[in-house]
Order: sequence, then structure tokens, then C-alpha cells
Amino acid sequence: MTMLNRIRVYQDEGQLTIEIGPDRDTGRLFQEVLVEVIWIALAIEIWRTLLPVLKGGHWLLAGPYVVVFPMLAAIGLLRLVWISFGREEITLRGGLLSASRRVGVIAASRVYPVEHLRDLHVAALDGRIIMRVWRSYRVVDGRIGFVFNGRMRYIADRTSKSEAKALVKHFRDWLPKENWTPVLGL
Repeated sequence: MTMLNRIRVYQDEGQLTIEIGPDRDTGRLFQEVLVEVIWIALAIEIWRTLLPVLKGGHWLLAGPYVVVFPMLAAIGLLRLVWISFGREEITLRGGLLSASRRVGVIAASRVYPVEHLRDLHVAALDGRIIMRVWRSYRVVDGRIGFVFNGRMRYIADRTSKSEAKALVKHFRDWLPKENWTPVLGL
């Protein structure tokens, strides 16, 4: 068993298991809570201000604001819950790679046959500001990317670039050579 802060790597006979625990960085957690408070305050204020406009029949003017801001507040709340309590487990066993994300009793899992995985690498964040802002609205994101059946998939959420590089090195020992990038994503 290897430990990298909140990441645990287990290598048993025929199986690689990576467990990624909740993010306990107080600075990031404070930032997420502050952003969520702002989104909720905006959503409440939008509802309070635009409800009379909606009653007046001006749905085209007020409707998008009344729908979008509460939706953004809900997405922010889901992201806050994921960062605070979410766990991710990645298992490579036999010819299958499974990624399971869990918050309490709610879980979502995906299974990928290894023969269809290509280009396993550390996913770099896009340098354009609009793409970084767009990615910040995603509840779950990943730092390790790979191509599965022609589409990009991501695993290993909430890891730093150095942690993702260490995890890709673990995958290098377990995956066939045709699944790697030419420089192993490093």
C-alpha cells in the first residue's frame, strides 16, 4: 500500500486499486463555501426581484434568470458536497478498468474494457480563461484522461498534477503498452 496524502494505492496479485478520499484543504473548502453562499444569495435575490415580473406575464424577460441562477446554485451545492464527502475508487483487474464515485450511499460506476482504452495521460487544464470557467461548473472532473471508443473520459478527480503523474506511473506497470501516450502523459 502506498499513500499520497488522501490517495491510497493497493497493489494485490492481479489487481490495482486506487482510493481517492475527500479534499480536506481548508482554503479550497472555504472558497467553495463562499462561492456557494454567493450563488444562493443571487438565486434568492433573483427570485425575490423577478417574481412580480413573472406574475405580469413577462416570461421571456425574467424566465431565464429565474431558472438559470437556482440551477447554478444547485450545481455549486452538488460540487461542495462532492468535494467535502465524495470518494473515488479506481480498480484495474484483469481486462477491466472500473471507476466508482460515491457520496454516502449514492454511487455511480463505470466499467471500461482495457482493450478499448487509448492514450492514458495526465490531463492538462486548458489555458484559456473561458474553458477554465466552464470546467469549474462541472461537479466531477478528472486529472487522468484517456480515450474510450473515440471519446475522452476522465478519472482521478481532485488530484494535483504531481499526484496524477504518480498514478499514471502506477498504471504504466499494469496496462499494456498500446494504452499509453508516447511519453506516458508525463
